[in-house]
Parts: sequence; structure tokens; C-alpha cells
Amino acid sequence: MKKINLDKEIIAIPVVLLIDQLSKVLVEKNIYKSQIDILKNIFSFTYVENTGGAWGLLGTTPVLFLILVPIVVIAIFMAAMKSNNRLEKISWYMIIGGALGNYIDRLFRGYVVDFIDFHVWPVFNVADIFVVVGCILLIVSSLIKKGD
Repeated sequence: MKKINLDKEIIAIPVVLLIDQLSKVLVEKNIYKSQIDILKNIFSFTYVENTGGAWGLLGTTPVLFLILVPIVVIAIFMAAMKSNNRLEKISWYMIIGGALGNYIDRLFRGYVVDFIDFHVWPVFNVADIFVVVGCILLIVSSLIKKGD
């Protein structure tokens, strides 16, 4: 039987999940179906139940989406495990953590809790931030590799 060596960077997945889920619990407890203005007409915490895909697109979450996310997460995980680049691994694991955070919401709540509202962009959450930052770091990692 082949031994599987897990990366130490994999800790990013549960850390992202914890931060994301805790933030959503705090939002549900403190601003459920309301809004707190931080900078009037610029930034606020606005409770939104997103039943669609990214930024509420697609109306409601299609069943196909619920099936595809785990498949994509497994594929990303396998790519991360094969990488020898630490920044690339962390990037992949941040993306996985964010994707799983929103997937957990869809499975157990039937919607994703969004609450970060810049008024010029659709409302989003901490999981979305980790996915975007993970993608940016992945690009940076790729550019660094090409520069070698």
C-alpha cells in the first residue's frame, strides 16, 4: 500500500473554512436580513442569501453545480499535491477552502451567506476573497516560475 504524504500547506483548507464559516455565523447572529453602514454609500455589511452561483447569477443553484464542485475540488487537490512549488500549493488550497466554504453553505443552508458590500460590486463573502486571492497568487506563482 502506497503511503500518502500530505503537504503542510494543506492546513490552509481548514483555516479558510474556519474563518469563512465563523464570519457567516457572526453575520447571521448580528446582522440577519439587515445592513450596517461602515462608510455611507461606499461600504457596508449587508446580509444577503445568495441562492444562485457567483454574484447570484443563475437564479438558484443547479443540481449539476452541486455535483461538479466536489469533482473540481478533487481535481484541484490532485494538482496541488503534485506541485513542488509552495506558493502554488497554498494558492490551490486557498481556492479549495473558499470553494468548500460556499459549497457547505449551499448544502446545509440552501444558499450562500454573502455580506461584504462595496455598493459598486455584488455582495460577497470571505470564501470568495480566498478564492480570488488564491487565483491571484496562482498567477503570481506562474509568473515567478516563468521568470526562472
